[in-house]
Amino acid sequence: MRSITIVNTQSADQMSTYSSSANTWADLKKDLKKQGMSTEDMSAIIGETDQELKSELETIPEGEFTLFLSPQKVKSGN
Repeated sequence: MRSITIVNTQSADQMSTYSSSANTWADLKKDLKKQGMSTEDMSAIIGETDQELKSELETIPEGEFTLFLSPQKVKSGN
């Protein structure tokens, strides 16, 4: 298990820390969903590498890291 800091721009408390043993983005999404965090329609970027997680099969870092979640589409203007 390792700590993953999640920075979610859509959440009231924007920064949270979770423990996970996930190896892929799909596994981490399942872990986060179990803890009540939705990743649907969100872009996920690993802070230390600026890598965007697009594929369910992408591997995530082995150690502790920060994951930024933000909406894929931003409503702005008219």
